[in-house]
Amino acid sequence: MIIARGDLAAIAASRLNGGALWVLGAVASWALYSVCLRRLPTGLDRLAFLAMTIAIGLVPLLPLYRWELGQGLNFELDAISLGAIG
Repeated sequence: MIIARGDLAAIAASRLNGGALWVLGAVASWALYSVCLRRLPTGLDRLAFLAMTIAIGLVPLLPLYRWELGQGLNFELDAISLGAIG
């Protein structure tokens, strides 16, 4: 809405590429996480909640990572890649 200046016709005419769809998925995921965080039970440890969130997020990523490795793609484990992961 901001980019199209509220013009619904411009939004309807725009085409989304793969990268834009990934970003929209990430935004929806972050919104869901934020809603869940607000409803976090008081007795639940926040670090445990974070660990479970990370574990659940790794489940759909693992097959994609294994597919990339099968294609011969990998990354160097250096300071830059470790910083990005961190």
